[in-house]
Amino acid sequence: MKFFLPYWEDWVHRDFDPLTDTYSGGYENAVFAHEIFSPPPYDGILVSLGMFELKLKLIKENGRPKIRGFSNIKDYLRVNGKLPVLGDCGAFTYVNEKRPPLSNEKALLEAILPLIKEHLTPSQLYKQKSKDPAIRRLSTRVNIQDLVLVAKADHFGRTTNDAKNKKYLAGEWLLKKAKKLKV
Repeated sequence: MKFFLPYWEDWVHRDFDPLTDTYSGGYENAVFAHEIFSPPPYDGILVSLGMFELKLKLIKENGRPKIRGFSNIKDYLRVNGKLPVLGDCGAFTYVNEKRPPLSNEKALLEAILPLIKEHLTPSQLYKQKSKDPAIRRLSTRVNIQDLVLVAKADHFGRTTNDAKNKKYLAGEWLLKKAKKLKV
């Protein structure tokens, strides 16, 4: 069994002084437990959409939600691939409503449709030897890691030599570029 810590802005401040109970506030000054302990004291983080809707107020840019400027929850939580992040729709926020504000179908479509729309983009960018600005623009539309996963699945379903040999150079290239750009 694994333990996923529910995320409720559980952090400590870098400059916390226990004698005076003072600190500088803000996300920038925060340190998560998984940044302090090795290994982390939990197996993953559970993020509730309800928490973000109620507390942090997701800001949409170009139709995509942003959390304090981050379009990727893993970047916001600074897990750097170390921990899985699991999400839920936050049923506690609409327990007295007749219907949830977000249906499973809508949540799935909002997550999947942009990936399907863009699934050929990694190969196009790779063939065109695209520069960093094109990759940054792509990262504002979709999560690069998720996109490469979908594109790779499509690529391996084809009959090209690369696909038969289980090579997806465009995906490897894009992931390296995205990591370098921190997008």
